[in-house]
Amino acid sequence: MGSKLFFFFSIITFLFLSSCKEQEPRLPVSVSSGIDYTESIELSKKINQREERKFRKYVAKQDLEFKRSNFGFIYHIENNSAELIKSEDEIRYTEIVEGLDGKIIYTSITKNLVVDHQEEIKGMHEGLKLMSEGAEAIFIFPSHQAFGFHGDDNKIKSNTPLVYKIRVIKVINNQVNN
Repeated sequence: MGSKLFFFFSIITFLFLSSCKEQEPRLPVSVSSGIDYTESIELSKKINQREERKFRKYVAKQDLEFKRSNFGFIYHIENNSAELIKSEDEIRYTEIVEGLDGKIIYTSITKNLVVDHQEEIKGMHEGLKLMSEGAEAIFIFPSHQAFGFHGDDNKIKSNTPLVYKIRVIKVINNQVNN
């Protein structure tokens, strides 16, 4: 009976000691999504090139000086002062939305907006920060800064660059009001 007990304790001890060995770290598993974005990238490049040609034609027809922003849209601003709109400023403004062909898509709409804190097309927040109270601007937004591939599910189709004519009516600086 003693040898059976010794054998039993030997096996238990061996199992205990072998389970205490340090585990080796495993290498991460590399998973490929299997998606090839080449077609999508090429389509985006073609859309951007086509829109850029349209922008040049639109600007050439205007008797105004346009600039390109660091964010990729083109703009012209009049009656601007030194005190520009900042993030978190609440503003009241009017907008008219047109196509590059000059056709009005949405007539004059008056809006209130807290800059960088409310839903609006991507380029609008950056454009408004180039303006001041009383300023008027023309912004030419590429489709990816407007309504992109989806459009607005109403009058604006997919991949449509837009012209926004903006007039800032009132700027309310939140820091003063808090």
